[in-house]
Amino acid sequence: MKEYSPLEWMFLGIVIGDTFGSAYEFSGNREFIKEHLDINQYDDHLSTINPKKLQLFQTTPKGIYTDDTQMSIGVAKTLLKTRQPSQSDFANEFVEEFKKNPIQGYARGFQQLLEEITSGDELLERLYKRNGSIKNGAAMRSLPLGVLSTPKQVAYVAKTQASITHNSMEGIISSQTIGLLSWFLRKHPLVDILTTVGILQTYMDKKGVDQKNYVKEAATLKKGDISFFLDEKLTGVPCDGMKTAAAVIYILNNYQTATEVLRESVLLGGDTDSVASLALGLHGLRSGLDDLPLALIETLDNGPQGREYLLDIARQLEKTYLK
Repeated sequence: MKEYSPLEWMFLGIVIGDTFGSAYEFSGNREFIKEHLDINQYDDHLSTINPKKLQLFQTTPKGIYTDDTQMSIGVAKTLLKTRQPSQSDFANEFVEEFKKNPIQGYARGFQQLLEEITSGDELLERLYKRNGSIKNGAAMRSLPLGVLSTPKQVAYVAKTQASITHNSMEGIISSQTIGLLSWFLRKHPLVDILTTVGILQTYMDKKGVDQKNYVKEAATLKKGDISFFLDEKLTGVPCDGMKTAAAVIYILNNYQTATEVLRESVLLGGDTDSVASLALGLHGLRSGLDDLPLALIETLDNGPQGREYLLDIARQLEKTYLK
């Protein structure tokens, strides 16, 4: 397999986890996923509970990423333009990237909003007083923040970008958790997750006491302790910022290879693409993805905004922030 830098591995992890996981997202139950999962290739969307979503994804070719990757690209490209980004900077990139490549996979209301507007300022205006979501949209795009210089800066910028769409303590802390994990694992890849989380909590928003305690408890979970972050019916990880962050921490703490990380992220069920994208991105940053089936890299879409586009962004971030 070709050699990649840690940041290139991270971006490959983001897009592979997102693309692979999207086939199984909210597809019924965890036993159904286990029966159909094939780690060697991208699959069609296997929804048993959402026929409309099944119909949508059947029109999308295999190997195409969704909103998790596109929003991460938006964050990364914002950082390439400025080291002190504002809400407007992020919003403009989110809209510009979508207009350039109007992919499927966003929440229905947000996708419609992106289709209707023409600028980041319009996005901010339309979301004003409607941006208190506790879901995981802010966290899912936070991995590129790990290139910033200090954990204090990561936490500040994570809060800035989270507050555009998820201006709740859950949205902010989950974004800070993922961004700070990216920063710390880039710097200290051999430190265990429990120690890592304990250190990073000191940089998170002081108001989020309950949320920070939840993250800390997630770092103590052993294999099988998944009810902690599953939905009430135990069918999978919901679109919840804190539960998604907890699931990612659980995966990183209990599985050692890239193949295990990808498989076990998806087998959790629910929002499989978000968990897999974040967990595999962080694992790639820390350890690489050498043991993944090569087909998962080779069969990624490589159009104008495909695989090489992502790798080029990773290289630009390295040159701008890490050289």
